[in-house]
Amino acid sequence: DVWIGVKDKLIKKLNLRINTSTSSSVSAINVEAELYDYDAINKIAAPADAAPAISEENLTGDAKRKSDLKKVQNALEQYMNDNGSYPISAATLKLNTAGNVVSQVIVPAYLPAMPADPRDNEGWFYGYKSDGKTFLIDARIEDSTDPEAKKTAGGIYLYNVYNE
Repeated sequence: DVWIGVKDKLIKKLNLRINTSTSSSVSAINVEAELYDYDAINKIAAPADAAPAISEENLTGDAKRKSDLKKVQNALEQYMNDNGSYPISAATLKLNTAGNVVSQVIVPAYLPAMPADPRDNEGWFYGYKSDGKTFLIDARIEDSTDPEAKKTAGGIYLYNVYNE
């Protein structure tokens, strides 16, 4: 939210709220700033004991997988809005394979590069399946206690993302 003065058109207050799913490493961020002294420099500084922000580069394991799948989901939604359907793949497609149909249509137009599973070199991958109207993206996850994990018949745990 940005509040702007009616008469002077100056920014009076800023509100920023970020809420993520319960499985994310960040549960909420709230920032509020009230601006009233327009002739002075206003600085907002974090307290000395504040924890550093979590950046994309610092994500590992399952947190990175979930972040990666969200990025692919967003890119696919944008592609759907522009083209009227999702890329079709009747069988589960490994998104880390070169030249796959998903990479061909969303990279670089909707996503700078196709993300890869942190354990890609061990054969782990992000899977994709779509009939053009709906899609499923999944990733094998390490934390079997994750409430969003689905156990498969083979005993592995998957995290699934669907179209919105």
